[in-house]
Amino acid sequence: MSIRPLASLTTAPTQGTRRLATAAAYGIAEEPVAEEPWVATYQGRRVTAGSTSDHGPLTLHGARRSVERMRGDPLCPRCHGKLRSPSVWEASWTCPVHGRVEPLWPFAQPSTEFITWLADEIQLPAWLPWPLPHGWVLTGAGYAGRDPKSARASVVACSGPNPLGGAGELMLVAEDMGVGVGAGYAALPGPDPGESIGRGGPQAKVEAAGRLTPLWVVPGPDDRAIYVGEAEGHWLWLVFYPETAGALLLDLLQLADMRGLGHEIELLPYGALTPRMYEP
Repeated sequence: MSIRPLASLTTAPTQGTRRLATAAAYGIAEEPVAEEPWVATYQGRRVTAGSTSDHGPLTLHGARRSVERMRGDPLCPRCHGKLRSPSVWEASWTCPVHGRVEPLWPFAQPSTEFITWLADEIQLPAWLPWPLPHGWVLTGAGYAGRDPKSARASVVACSGPNPLGGAGELMLVAEDMGVGVGAGYAALPGPDPGESIGRGGPQAKVEAAGRLTPLWVVPGPDDRAIYVGEAEGHWLWLVFYPETAGALLLDLLQLADMRGLGHEIELLPYGALTPRMYEP
């Protein structure tokens, strides 16, 4: 799936707190942002912060904030195909191939504002290496579920130098059993890692929120390395591209839950949204 270029949107700031303005920009109806909404001109027409577009993300420029979101329809967490939306006959999002699924929502260009908003809203861990390996940056984040507060999976993408040469990417997924976000990035046929987990000794370990967490290798395509364990009561997936990028695990990788980073979120380095977020 291709990523459309950012669309140009010029806005005029109005009243409202930073948190409420950000929530409105991401389509979250918490409280009215202000008596006057964010007003913008987009391709010759007036829109508000809650407006959607078929032409990619809308960028809101305020006095002290820039919030970007990729607008569009949610995807199947397993195949990244289009979903049928709930209706009077079916209460769930459904995939023509995989049936009822948790919707994987379009991803945002990572920024301090977006990561702060996501960390405040989501109710399950959203893991990232912290501190990031030298030269690595955050290149995407998102969730699967009806909304952030009821999300059943989180995904974070990072990119940087491969320890064995070239570029590397890492997808980190925390999810409930049966959701299938991690399996989608691992290109596995089922929604869960299978019988490899817990058989024999672990092949690697990470430190997740200060706890040593064992990981097992899961067989998959040759172009990636797949490690799965359990942390904080959820599956923990680390999917490296290419396979050699898994050499990062030769040193103990420390993972932090972005919900607990606090003001350290402002220290995160950001890169361009990676197309890998959309590729099964």
